[in-house]
Amino acid sequence: MVDPLSVVAAAVTTLILPKAVEKIGEKIGEAVWEKSGQVIQTAHQTVQTKLQAAGTGGLLTRAEANPTEANMQVLEAELISQMEQDQEFAARLQELVHQIQSQSPAVQVILDKLRIRGKLDVGNSDVPTPS
Repeated sequence: MVDPLSVVAAAVTTLILPKAVEKIGEKIGEAVWEKSGQVIQTAHQTVQTKLQAAGTGGLLTRAEANPTEANMQVLEAELISQMEQDQEFAARLQELVHQIQSQSPAVQVILDKLRIRGKLDVGNSDVPTPS
């Protein structure tokens, strides 16, 4: 079973980086943005603010400019670290991921592409991820 924070970090990293969404599929990216654009922007701003406060904002900038697997993994690792240290930040990101998922079924397709395994506990409901 995958650590729930890892699942959230992977989902957030993928969804807030437009180039990463484009790589998964332009049509899927457009559908996600159309239905969930405001929430994605809020997630991006939340992450950006947190990382800047922690002195690691450059990781987001680097991943945005060049969303390679290595850069995405470094960003995900930093998000996990920040969520472990700040439960309020973790809860906020989980809430935003849940909102995005509920607004756009295409998000599940993106998570399928990530091949995330395990279970993500969001709010009062368990949102299973693909096996």
